[in-house]
Amino acid sequence: MALETITDNLHDGYKQLKKGTFRSSEQIQTERMNDEELRGRYLYTANVAAYEHAKDGSVSFFLGDDVAFESVIGSENIGQFCNDLLNKGNHTLSDSQVKKLSELDKKHIVKVKYDDLRLEDQASEYGFLKIDTNNLDALNDSEKALVKMVHGNDYNKKMKMLSDSGIEHTGIYMLSENYVKNNVEKGSSIARAGWLYIFFSNSNFNANDGNVANGYGLRGVNNSDAVGDGVNANVSEQTQKYTPAGIIEYFDKNPIKDLGLANKLMDKLNEFYQSLKQ
Repeated sequence: MALETITDNLHDGYKQLKKGTFRSSEQIQTERMNDEELRGRYLYTANVAAYEHAKDGSVSFFLGDDVAFESVIGSENIGQFCNDLLNKGNHTLSDSQVKKLSELDKKHIVKVKYDDLRLEDQASEYGFLKIDTNNLDALNDSEKALVKMVHGNDYNKKMKMLSDSGIEHTGIYMLSENYVKNNVEKGSSIARAGWLYIFFSNSNFNANDGNVANGYGLRGVNNSDAVGDGVNANVSEQTQKYTPAGIIEYFDKNPIKDLGLANKLMDKLNEFYQSLKQ
């Protein structure tokens, strides 16, 4: 069964994959070790990114792998998950989903408290963990646990891959602690989608993605027998392909914070304006 990239929104792309083959960020980064073409693809990932606002007021972040995604989201919840993200901004986990999250083996899920993370830019909706690809000793235990979940137990090799590609810093983006406290009821948990950047914009991992209607891509084994089930027609209707309006809408919802991405966009704009002068 050959892996391939399905170019589609999260819901429709997931439906085209054989069950259990949707690839996590760790698995994609492993593929990228030997597949340079894949380094140039934006990809949704099979990772559970959940945010808990406990009854005592504390806030914790859960990040799980493909096994966790299939257990907590999977085919049973993918429709509601995507619709909630598009229409409400967040997917509130049901009691059964919270139970499944708590029952996962620790090798498939990591839970960290915000107090143990040194996130930057927490004044906005998002914060991010900045990772020096050449100085992993600067990370504390909780931060290393997240890096391992995103990049794998061999994260040292993945960081060397990034460093060798000229990427001095990469990051893990997530909802800020203040956002969770102000938008999630105590005793509840919400989830967002996972998304992996391309190399020119530092191969950041987003654990806070809500715009799952874009036709980026998913990695997995194509289920050639898959047919539309009509469960989530709204997702298809809201899909924004690479149209000018879709691109502008995306950046309206996701302000640019990455210098590498900003520089690349400026290069493209300069190419356009130079062509007008010819």
